[in-house]
Amino acid sequence: MIKWRRREPRLPEADYALRLAVMAAEAEVDEETADRLLYAASSAVLRAERPEDVMPILAALRPLGEKAPHRYVLLLTYASAMAALDQETAQYVYDALRQFKSRLLETGRNWSLVEAVVAYANLLKKYAIPADSWEDAVADMCQLYAAIAAPSRGSLAQRLLGAIAKAHVITVALSSNALAPLVQRRCSLGDLVREAEAVRDALDIRPGELRKIEKDDADFAELVAAWGAGAEKSLKALRAMLTAELARHKLFRAGEPEDAAKEFEKAAEMYRGLEWGSYIAARSWAVRARVLAAGSWGELLERAEGFQKLCRETEPPKPAAVYLAPATYALGDCLVYLAASGDEKKAEKLLKERRQLLEYVPWVSVTARLMLRLFGVGEGASREEVVGASVPDADQELVERLKSEIESKAPEARPLLDRADGKTLAEVLAPGDFRAQLALMLLAAVEGRADAVRLHGLWGFVAYGEPLLRQLFRAVYENCGDLNSEGCRMALLKLYYF
Repeated sequence: MIKWRRREPRLPEADYALRLAVMAAEAEVDEETADRLLYAASSAVLRAERPEDVMPILAALRPLGEKAPHRYVLLLTYASAMAALDQETAQYVYDALRQFKSRLLETGRNWSLVEAVVAYANLLKKYAIPADSWEDAVADMCQLYAAIAAPSRGSLAQRLLGAIAKAHVITVALSSNALAPLVQRRCSLGDLVREAEAVRDALDIRPGELRKIEKDDADFAELVAAWGAGAEKSLKALRAMLTAELARHKLFRAGEPEDAAKEFEKAAEMYRGLEWGSYIAARSWAVRARVLAAGSWGELLERAEGFQKLCRETEPPKPAAVYLAPATYALGDCLVYLAASGDEKKAEKLLKERRQLLEYVPWVSVTARLMLRLFGVGEGASREEVVGASVPDADQELVERLKSEIESKAPEARPLLDRADGKTLAEVLAPGDFRAQLALMLLAAVEGRADAVRLHGLWGFVAYGEPLLRQLFRAVYENCGDLNSEGCRMALLKLYYF
């Protein structure tokens, strides 16, 4: 186990440790033994990729968790971080966190409180627990955070523990308009942007300094041990994640694309050499944000040239989902830029060469191919690909509500609403999210149905809360009477890049 604190255990070692811990869980063991067994078995949860692999482990080791909740919380944190977290596992993690919260607060081990805060933050950011539990979950998270929020004169180690916890708390607030007021109130946070910038500075630790801090504080050393051999990289990745979340907040919720672009560029530099997929995603969003701030077609194309440069970096280093998805997004952005800028031949060639990569994320493929078709490249996408199944007929009550909501915010839209047929209204009402709305709007544009495109724009303007997104939808309504006009192409292109 001493060796495992310096490196990740190998697969046979992790499997052996898990088997040993499961057998011991059925016997009588003391807290120290339970602690060691859970530490040894934790890598099994960290390595798991499917929730169905994690649940049996969490359940089997729960008796050990009763003896050493401060160590069991590490397993809960690993589970909460899973990309494919399902409802059953999320609820199990949440219930266990609530059960062990009081005991964690009594242990005096601040590192375990940090891990509990991270687990709560993961669940909240993923909306993995029901909305009627958000208030309680935020209250629990903030109670744990308050217990480790070190005073300014505390030791460097304890201040750093507090900063790590605060970074995760702030990312929850930055990620959601619904959660932000709850987190600000319960965790006593001020202006989120200033809070985030201050914590980011506090997490800026010089190379090698982490090991010094670890030697001087046993509590902090436990957190470093839980992070494993890459603790310094984990801290850098946390700063990058906080910066990227701040950038998304400025773009999506504050509607400040230029400021957001600068933050995305900072995040990209932080991710460089750490996480290739996150680096590519941050680079792509930096270009997107600058495109969204463009005031003319020429300025838009000039800013979008960054997509072509990024395209040269989108050969994934490994054929894994964590790499392929960001590469797919960047490829779609690049293809659409090439077509919009008039380089149809290059776009056709690149589409043919990398079509398989583009198909990795189906909705990216569909929307990119529809945009390409608008600029005369490729065959577009079929209605079956866009809709998946037939759009149901619009319920008359819903149609009237749609008309009423649109007219209340855009009275001049009445003639457009009167002309719309049942099929168009059904298409506008059917989407459950932005992606589906965009795909149906682009399909209508490819089919030459200007009224349908404009109606999608109006409904998006009414239905969405983010200021910049509402502005982009409104631009589609105002400019797409002529689908071939520069104003319409620019409005659709900006919405695609949002």
